[in-house]
Order: sequence, then C-alpha cells, then structure tokens
Amino acid sequence: MSSLSLNARVYYKDSEGVYQATTVREAMLAGEGKAYNYLKATPAWNRLLAKLNEENMNPLAALEQKIRLTEKKVAKAIWWHDEGMYKAPMTAATDAPMERLEAWNEYKSAEQELEGYRMQQAELVNDTLREAREANAMHHVDEDMQRAEWEAFNLEATRDSWDGIVKLVRLAATGASLPVYPWPNWENQPSYTANFFSTDTFLAKGEEPKYPTGTKLCITYTTPGAPHILSRKAYLNADGKPYQVSPEERSFESIAQFINYDRHMYRANITVTLPDPLTPKQRQVADMESWLKEDGQRYMLVTRKIAMIYQEFGLKSHVVLNRDRVSGNPVWYEGEIIGQFIRDTRSELEIQDKNGIWRPVAECEGRAYFQDLLVNNLREHVKDGKLIFRLSWNTGQGRKSATLSL
Repeated sequence: MSSLSLNARVYYKDSEGVYQATTVREAMLAGEGKAYNYLKATPAWNRLLAKLNEENMNPLAALEQKIRLTEKKVAKAIWWHDEGMYKAPMTAATDAPMERLEAWNEYKSAEQELEGYRMQQAELVNDTLREAREANAMHHVDEDMQRAEWEAFNLEATRDSWDGIVKLVRLAATGASLPVYPWPNWENQPSYTANFFSTDTFLAKGEEPKYPTGTKLCITYTTPGAPHILSRKAYLNADGKPYQVSPEERSFESIAQFINYDRHMYRANITVTLPDPLTPKQRQVADMESWLKEDGQRYMLVTRKIAMIYQEFGLKSHVVLNRDRVSGNPVWYEGEIIGQFIRDTRSELEIQDKNGIWRPVAECEGRAYFQDLLVNNLREHVKDGKLIFRLSWNTGQGRKSATLSL
C-alpha cells in the first residue's frame, strides 16, 4: 500500500453493489464516498495527501513529473511490445496473440495518458503566460492611473482655496492654510479642505486656530521622488494638541509642529473635519429619520415606519391584546382598554401626546398602539398633530435619547 500513487486505480462498490473504478486523485478530490473513506483509512493516506497538496502548490512542476514518469512507461510498453515479449518464455503457443494484444493495449494506453498530460501542460503554460501578460498590462494601467491621479492632485493643489466666504489663516513654515472655525454652514458641512499657500491672513506668532476636541486634521501631499499621493492624519485632544494616528502614531505639541514634521511636501492641502456632535446611536437615529423621509419611504404608512424603527433598533416592547374581547380584525373603542403593552424600558420608542407628555408607542396588527388603544390616525392623538418620536436608551453614562420627526 505504501507504493500507492495518485494515478493508481481504486475499485469500490456503489450503492447498488456494482464495482466502480476511479483514481486515487479523483477519490481524494471528491472528499467523500466509499473510495475516499477507504483511502483515508490506509497507512498511505498522509503521504498521498502531501503529494496532492504539492501538486496544488506547483501544478506545472507536478505535470512535468507526470510526463517524465509516463514517458518511461511508454518506453517500457513499446519495448515490451517490440522485443521483450518475444524474449520471455511463452507458456503455450496460443498465448502469443493474446500477449501481443495486451502489450499493444498497454502501449496505447500509456501513449494516450502521456498525450493528455502534454495537452494539460500546454494549456497550463498558455494560461500562465496569459495571466502574466494580463497582470503586466494591469500593472501598466495602474501605473498610468496612479501617474494621472498624481498629476491631477498636483494641479489641483495649486488652486487658490479662498472663496471669499470661509476665512483662512496661514500657519507653520510650510505655509499651510487652515479654515477659521466656525465657518459658515459648518453644521451641514463639517469638513473643509484648503490648499497650502492659498490667499489668507497670517496669525500672530505662537497663535493657532482653535477647533473642538476630536477634530481630525488630514494632510494630503505628494513628494518629487515618489509617484504616490501620501497622507498624515491626526486628532486634536482636549488641549488642542494633535495626536497622529497614521502613517505612524506620534504626539505633537501644536498644529504647526504636526504640519512642519514633514518638510518634503511638493504639493499639499489640509482637510479639517469637525467631530460628529452625535453619538453613534444618535447618528443611527438621524440616518434612520433621513431615510424614512426619502421618496421611497415618504408615503409609507406611519405604522409601517414604527415597525421598521422597532426592527432597526431591536426594541423588545410588544403588545398583547385581550383576545377574549378582540378577535379576527380587532374592533376597538376609544377609552376602552383592549390590551396590555409589555415594555422593555432599557430601550423604547415614545411619542408626544396632546399634553406634550412622552408616551410609549408601538405597531400592532397594522395600527398604532398608543395609550392602551389601537388607533388608525395617530395625528389625532398627539400634540399639534405632529409625529415627533423619541428613542431613548440606557448607557453607562446615563439615559440617552434622540428624536425623529416624521
């Protein structure tokens, strides 16, 4: 069994008890079946598995080895057919025709196997060459695109960023221009990019622009020696000092020191991005509100929107109707309690009632469940007919909330 090769044939019984044949390689690649299970139980399994892995790692070398061995098999088969069988003693005269036929069949089988391996080798070589050509072509395309982007950035970086609206100030020996906070419409446009050496005013020595804690500074630049667009990113701490996070972590005593750290910039700009005033959960609520107001969802039923809010934020509250009094399509009466609202107050959705008090709300059977009632028109039961929802949740720093206006 130790001499078993990947090309050896394995015989097994199928589900109907009929003997079938396959090669060791095919059985192993199948990954299941009687032949596979038989091979896995043999002492030769680990050696065969290592051989198969070696083939997969270097298929061309494996094919060359198969071709070399099969060429030897062909040479032996043709020698036996032409000479060897005539030199071996025959057991009977009638054996000669059968011996010749068997020798011929062995030769043709080995020759066909060799031809198959050579065809695989040619295909593999062609595929390898094609992939190499494609990779080389893509490399040149990538280089061309990289060069085009590099040149476009250098051209853009010479443009004057001053627009007469946002005030810019110059800082540091490199001449970086930065926007003065707060700039117009900063709430809706929290990020501003200014090219170095734009029209601006100089700050007094030692002075720097002030930004909120967590503001991100990103210098994007090129250097004459490398066709790459590079960048350095830092965040301002509570003292207004930058802490660089890429390409390496490093602390700086001032914004000017952060800018001056790399003096090999050819063309450059700096982007100032104010921190998001919302927590991640509040941002998620704001994004949900914005999405529900888009054209695709704008005219959706309010109850459907409530259900989607519940799903988006994984709210656990639900309604249990009094089924002894309500069945089928529920009939409800104003002022009559027809169910129970099971609340998980750790995270819940509420809406303002007519008195401005926040009341829990949920969707139930296609209607809004509000103050123990199933209602069709929620606007009739809330303050000024406005659908102002509040999502609130517990955090380690206390209760947080965010409103949605639908």
